[in-house]
Amino acid sequence: MDGYRDVPCTGEGGTGCATLHPDIDPDVEVLSEPIVFARVDIPIDAVGRIEFPVGRGSLTNGILHEASFAFAGAWPSDVMFARGTILLDVRSLEPDGKPFHNYYDHGWREGLERIEAVLVFDVVRFEPGAILSIRDVLVR
Repeated sequence: MDGYRDVPCTGEGGTGCATLHPDIDPDVEVLSEPIVFARVDIPIDAVGRIEFPVGRGSLTNGILHEASFAFAGAWPSDVMFARGTILLDVRSLEPDGKPFHNYYDHGWREGLERIEAVLVFDVVRFEPGAILSIRDVLVR
């Protein structure tokens, strides 16, 4: 989330040229459905790209406030990931939905934006019986 609110361009003198979106609508906010997942165990049984859906929900006016997860224990030693990364990808389920790469580029939406959260990673190698244990998934 660190880069999500980066200003996508700069104006003269190094000042940002993007403007904040309108405030979220409090009447819509009470209808939003965050994605909250306490724990999920993902068996690893193949090398390659894995996309594991962890839930569906909705965001108020299409504004993403938080997207996070943690490991249930230490970094897994029985699985090796390409680039050493696991990504929590938030995807719009709207026909005209834009990627959630940047607050300014994504834009403000009237009402709710339906979303899906997917853990994405590339397995380079694994030991038989390997399990990736994820906890505290939160997208809101």
